[in-house]
Amino acid sequence: MAALWATCVTACGLALGVHAHSQGQLAATSDIGALTITCLSGCLAPSPSSPLGLHSGPRHPGYWALHGFQAAVTGNTEAYAHATAVIAAITATALLLSARAIRH
Repeated sequence: MAALWATCVTACGLALGVHAHSQGQLAATSDIGALTITCLSGCLAPSPSSPLGLHSGPRHPGYWALHGFQAAVTGNTEAYAHATAVIAAITATALLLSARAIRH
């Protein structure tokens, strides 16, 4: 799960880097995006404590990485396989978007 998560983060960074027009734009976008995703994923505060409209839940990779790590610790193989599949799909999507942007 750790290697897959690192690959996912790298692929998302590559997709972001391909679309940025300058280093400043890339730095600002990545900082703001990382803070926003961290706050909304429940990583800083438990998900039940966030207002209903702000919790992003399963809409981003951080949720699935945390879910996969928890499943690995508890031995829940079904949840681990599901989280791994979702992270792999997000990684593949980010890589496809990057490759498409590079070609154009």
